[in-house]
Amino acid sequence: IFYLLKWQEKSSAPQSVALLISAFALAAVRPEMVLLGPIFLLISAILFRRPALLLFIAPFVLLSLWRYYYFGQWFPNPVYAKSGVTDLQQLLSGWEYFQRLFRHPVAAVGVSITLIAFFVSCMACLRARLQHYLLSLCCLWVLLYGAFIITSGGDWMKEGRFWVPLIAPMWLAICLTFLSEKRTLITRYVLPAILIGYTPFFINTYNLGTPIWNYSQQKTIAGTEASFFETVNREHLRDGPALRTLQKLLPELHLSADQPLTIMSKQMGMVNYHLAREFYGKFRVWDMAGLVDNTLRNCTVMAQDGFDKQGLRINYRKFFDRLPQAEKECGLHAPDIIYDIYGWGETTPLPDFLRSQGYRVIFNQTGRVNNKYGIDITAQEMVAVREELLKGLPVQEAVFNFQSSN
Repeated sequence: IFYLLKWQEKSSAPQSVALLISAFALAAVRPEMVLLGPIFLLISAILFRRPALLLFIAPFVLLSLWRYYYFGQWFPNPVYAKSGVTDLQQLLSGWEYFQRLFRHPVAAVGVSITLIAFFVSCMACLRARLQHYLLSLCCLWVLLYGAFIITSGGDWMKEGRFWVPLIAPMWLAICLTFLSEKRTLITRYVLPAILIGYTPFFINTYNLGTPIWNYSQQKTIAGTEASFFETVNREHLRDGPALRTLQKLLPELHLSADQPLTIMSKQMGMVNYHLAREFYGKFRVWDMAGLVDNTLRNCTVMAQDGFDKQGLRINYRKFFDRLPQAEKECGLHAPDIIYDIYGWGETTPLPDFLRSQGYRVIFNQTGRVNNKYGIDITAQEMVAVREELLKGLPVQEAVFNFQSSN
């Protein structure tokens, strides 16, 4: 928005280059931007009456073409695994995602004040006949992106991450409106007071970080090689012990690039990143959610229940129930190693279930990551290995209580 305005004021070569670079950055930052960016530029070109703005759609087109050439797909893999054609059900899901902003009484008050103030901003924009370009662009971006979030069905994560790109332009529009109306008391005191007053609430309710004064204590859990962010982030902190278990185990299994091991999980973040850096090419990853790997998603036996916002609708019980048929039709086999978090709606705890399928649980973490201040998340995580792979190895189950060690 900033560089678009600068280009509107003076469309010189440096301003054009700056806008071109910012367009490339916007196109790359999120999968949906290759759709929203051109629409935003098209409406801006109409608003400014500058058809030359359409030239800056080129970065979005070029990125899409490169993506299709390199990956064979127009969008990243998770887009296809999570989304479908917009229909009434998807719209209802998006509307429910919006309503989740109001589920906490304290959050509902702040969100309501923000939306009312933004509505006033939009009305001020219309009263000015869209001649206040900065205000118009901010309002346009919020409305365009907000409409996309709802029509695409929203997201499954309760923290509301999809709304984040709306926050800065929304509050900028609010401040511009109240400044232009010379409501200095509201602008200088009330709005900052709302933002400052809500900061402790949001930190305690939605924050996945941990207080800096816990850092040295958490370093003993995360390990000496963990980065600062891997130590202070709750999910990374939880995954640290399981990662070290796998880093110690894999060399003992004599990995080979000719016969790579198969590791299956629904967790495709920090653990796989570090394992790939250390053992690249010596293991394959099966993503049970079908987001970064298509092995299960391309098998009709495993993917028969379709998908939702978390990817494939499948759990470990269904996987092993369908495995005999999937072996015949898709060539799948029981994965060599399974690691995952657990504890949601399981009639039999995941470690016990995997033992019944011929696995030995070599690491079982219990407890919760509930350090004050921040969100409370489960610490239940386990690593299971097929018994045949552990023959002759002195590997026993290690039980780790997260809360007692933190």
